[in-house]
Amino acid sequence: MKILFALNQDLDNKLETKILSEFKRIQGYNFEFDKAINMRQVREKISQDFDLLILNEELNINNPVKISEIVDIRNLSQEMRIILIVNSENKDETFIEIMHSLGIYDLLLTEDISMDNLLNLIIDLRTETGNTKYTMESKQVIYDDKLNVMEEKIMKNFIIGIGGAGSGSGVTHTAIAIASFIKKMGCKVAIIEFNSRPRLKNLLIYADSRNDGFFTINGIDVFYQTNSKQELEKYNNCLFQSKASNYKYIIIDFGALKKVNDKGIIEPTLSYSEMYRTDHQILCLNGSQWGWADINFYRCDVLAEVEPYIGSWVVSVNLATALGFKEIKKEVQNTTVLRNIKRAPVFINPFNIDEEISRYLADILKNVVSINSLKKGNKFVSSLTRKGEDILKVLTN
Repeated sequence: MKILFALNQDLDNKLETKILSEFKRIQGYNFEFDKAINMRQVREKISQDFDLLILNEELNINNPVKISEIVDIRNLSQEMRIILIVNSENKDETFIEIMHSLGIYDLLLTEDISMDNLLNLIIDLRTETGNTKYTMESKQVIYDDKLNVMEEKIMKNFIIGIGGAGSGSGVTHTAIAIASFIKKMGCKVAIIEFNSRPRLKNLLIYADSRNDGFFTINGIDVFYQTNSKQELEKYNNCLFQSKASNYKYIIIDFGALKKVNDKGIIEPTLSYSEMYRTDHQILCLNGSQWGWADINFYRCDVLAEVEPYIGSWVVSVNLATALGFKEIKKEVQNTTVLRNIKRAPVFINPFNIDEEISRYLADILKNVVSINSLKKGNKFVSSLTRKGEDILKVLTN
């Protein structure tokens, strides 16, 4: 057995050697191991055919491992088993569902860390049912015996980043549509604008109410920019306040992630690095003949090696014909690491979400929008069910 440890940033191997010693005492044989002290090293080393990765979510205390980084690891190694040590605040049901969708059933909560518990996981892998039981018992979640539904939930907000391959990719349109969809699902949602070409202030005249720094339209709180200058400090303050509020989902309108400067050189916008900080990333691409060349900004092939770590992002291709989409998908797969490429239906009004749009949005959000996030008795959900278009099934596929 070959193990990659990513537990701490100590340069020595004292902890890992102690684990090896205890393992040999119990099992009677050794395992090979290596160590990574940051996520870059994890990504570099997992290509060396490790059987097991033991990853501490707080490998870097000041920058906890994000869900998107875990998805990237799984994309790089489909078969490797992962033991994930997580802070107790990540014990919410949606987080567990996402881990299970990635084939990660060996979660160990930080308050349960001990040599015995870690060795037990290394020796005996846990099943999905076993992990669900462990995490639920740790939180003492109460179940209704008849309905088998949770009576207690741990609420956590999920941040969904929407960025454009270039300008005019449909980012704001998509952000509003996603917010409308989530709102109709019965969840509290907000949009935050951090866009070099802001447009959301144009909706002020249609606002149901106005507040200091945001307005509300169709039940969606919109934190808009007052000018085209992207102010990082102001954005971070807004994001911090939103995360502290009771929003289940926060949608970030990042606008174009890259641009061509006056010298003809491709460069990232301020939005680019912020996109990585979100829990789920959607890259919008203009599918028209003059727009989809923007994907060249994200090449990672024999001609360029620019974007190796965006493999988990969803690509939403807007305004593409069926034939054009096939060509675009082939080009994207041949020249980038992006693989999750979807053709968006054409829709004029992003506030008016019909069944076709709902199915599409449920598909591109399935890693973060959970069936358990939906309110019971929601009229929108009920109407879809009555028509035989049960969106809940789509959300859990």
